[in-house]
Amino acid sequence: MPVGGPVSIFIVSNGLQGRWRFCVAAATGSGIIDALVCFIVVLGFAKIVGVVMYILPYLLLAGAVVLL
Repeated sequence: MPVGGPVSIFIVSNGLQGRWRFCVAAATGSGIIDALVCFIVVLGFAKIVGVVMYILPYLLLAGAVVLL
């Protein structure tokens, strides 16, 4: 598990104190919230793509230029 975010640090610090059940509950809750946020973001992105469908090739080309 990469320890990079505040929730991960919180879980690891409590795990080192021996509070395993609390760590499992915190990790499960964090995973559920992350999945819910990702679902909402994907729904919003799908609506935006539907609105800008006619300029989508130009947006993809601009993104490719920026990445290069």
